[in-house]
Amino acid sequence: MDTCGHVHYSVLDDYRRYVNNTYLEDTLLWSYKMNSWLTPGWYRFKLNGTNAVMPTYCVPTRHCSTRYPVWLDMMGGTLPRLGEEKEARSCVTNYDDCCDWSDKVTVRNCGDFFIYRLQPTLFRYSVYCVSM
Repeated sequence: MDTCGHVHYSVLDDYRRYVNNTYLEDTLLWSYKMNSWLTPGWYRFKLNGTNAVMPTYCVPTRHCSTRYPVWLDMMGGTLPRLGEEKEARSCVTNYDDCCDWSDKVTVRNCGDFFIYRLQPTLFRYSVYCVSM
């Protein structure tokens, strides 16, 4: 079931975003570029064609193939129910600070997947993370 057919969104499908991938020097340029091309809008995450979600827990620094991973903070709430939207914030982990920088995010439950209204990250080498 897709309750978001009326919403225009882009699909981001890149294994390097996976939460268990650690940061390596060869991913440095990739994570730098991720910050520069993302435009404000709705996004759906996939991993190798399978639906993925932003993790709702603090992701350690140097994961998701980047120095500064970005995760979803529901601010004490839960993910939205089918067809609903909720406000949340994206958090950038910076070593011992789980939310060194944050920005507003809207999350929508489309049934079999979620979409996220995202902004470009302000930190260089920061990437929106995904999990299964």
